[in-house]
Amino acid sequence: MSDEAAEVKRGPGRPRKPRPELQPVQRESLTVNINDIAHDMADRSRASARYMINHDPDFPPAFKLNGQDHWLREDWLAYLRRKAQQAREAKEAQANKRARAA
Repeated sequence: MSDEAAEVKRGPGRPRKPRPELQPVQRESLTVNINDIAHDMADRSRASARYMINHDPDFPPAFKLNGQDHWLREDWLAYLRRKAQQAREAKEAQANKRARAA
């Protein structure tokens, strides 16, 4: 090859096709673990979540998945709804008791 041939630069070639923007897939997991529970409890610690799990008899049962405790998401959400309803009823009962006393 001569020096002239070595100096010839090639063009950029065919332009690349633009890549489509990838949208992350938003999938709701069927299970929750201790980190998810602690996060749902207004960002409490895992120790606080574990204390609640161990001391509340109404808490749904866990199962092992890859060596970690997991709960079904629907059971966890049902537990939260049940606790919220109990808190609402207790607050209403307290308000009714105050109204009768006044």
